[in-house]
Amino acid sequence: AYCIIPSVRPPLSSRPCAEVMQEARGLVASGCREFVLCGIRLGRYGVEDNGRRVDFVGLLERLLALPGDFRARLSSFEITDVTDRFIRLAEASGGRLCPSFHLPLQSGSDAVLRKMERWYSAGFFERRIAALKSRLPRAGLFTDVIVGFPGETEDDFLKTLGLLERL
Repeated sequence: AYCIIPSVRPPLSSRPCAEVMQEARGLVASGCREFVLCGIRLGRYGVEDNGRRVDFVGLLERLLALPGDFRARLSSFEITDVTDRFIRLAEASGGRLCPSFHLPLQSGSDAVLRKMERWYSAGFFERRIAALKSRLPRAGLFTDVIVGFPGETEDDFLKTLGLLERL
């Protein structure tokens, strides 16, 4: 609705789990203290590995179990990926999963989010952040907001501002 990129991007794909693990092991072995997992729709990671499905959190579990002195950081991912399972893993990692998360909001107005064809509501975003902060109160949170979206009213803008102030 506001960005042409998803319609021209090739279909999503995921690197094989073994390949990701091998690269991470090599980084850690070479003394790398932090690596960043990045991708388009990072939370949609999913592969078959030895007959078992490995999803976003499953990959993180495997990576965080590697031996060595390192931490993993995530590039931008979606609020719908901030599941209870993800939050438990982040908390249990003891900081090994860098508690700095970029989660795009776009708008705090449900009307604008619908016009943007986003798949969540402002209330859902707020509840997931509350769940995250209840387990990781010192987590760093970063977001993107679009203002001036076609049809956005002053009230819509104030809803966004209010949500950001609460969070």
